[in-house]
Amino acid sequence: SFYGAPWCEDISKLDADVAFVGVPHDQGTPMPGARYAPNVLRDTRSFSYAAGRDENGKPGGYFDIDENRHRLAGVTMADCGNIYNQPGDVDRNFWRITRVMRQIAARRSLFVAFGGDHSITAPIVRGLDQVGRPIDIVHFDAHHDYRDHFQGVRHMNGGPIRRCAEFPWVRNISQFGIHDPGYPREPVDALRARGNVLVSADRFREIGPEAAMALVPESDTMYVTFDIDVMDPSVCPAAATPVPGGRSPPSNGPLQP
Repeated sequence: SFYGAPWCEDISKLDADVAFVGVPHDQGTPMPGARYAPNVLRDTRSFSYAAGRDENGKPGGYFDIDENRHRLAGVTMADCGNIYNQPGDVDRNFWRITRVMRQIAARRSLFVAFGGDHSITAPIVRGLDQVGRPIDIVHFDAHHDYRDHFQGVRHMNGGPIRRCAEFPWVRNISQFGIHDPGYPREPVDALRARGNVLVSADRFREIGPEAAMALVPESDTMYVTFDIDVMDPSVCPAAATPVPGGRSPPSNGPLQP
């Protein structure tokens, strides 16, 4: 399971601060393979959630040597497994994703969804329609993902943020790290006309992470979506659509722009 967290086999009984869920869908991209990611990530966890408990029996988290303290101490977690994906039936798969997300949101857990290709973002955000307040989106990606369609197909990895923008409960959208705006120009004009924050990879590198994040409007409810191709291919060569010029971590220290 993710971080060795206990399994939750019945979402109606979910009782955890954080709920992990795998979304092994990759029919929105011409480069399949992302469907394997949730299980691979489970096998490469960086710490064991169940390794230690405090005096009250709460999870002990993990010890940060630099900060000299335990992080995630007391935070309860659960792994809700993978959302079943039926090859060839994209619409039904997307509605299945939406239904699961509605269930998790109703349990008031912070969910962490692992794809899967980026087309899963739209059905996930669709599942937040009953939260009861506006949702703001922060989007890290090499691409703007704002195409209305590609050869008539509207549910693919090049357009999930456009689909999210159509939901009435989605308010502010902030997009960072874009370094392959592609063709045509219409999606960029459309997202700017909507008022989205748009910071290219070059601009992010110029102003730095703190100044970039200061551009994000204040929010009570935020959905963060991270497409792995925002990273440089030298770091993530297996990305389905790698684009040179992305972000990369140094050998020591925090992630750099």
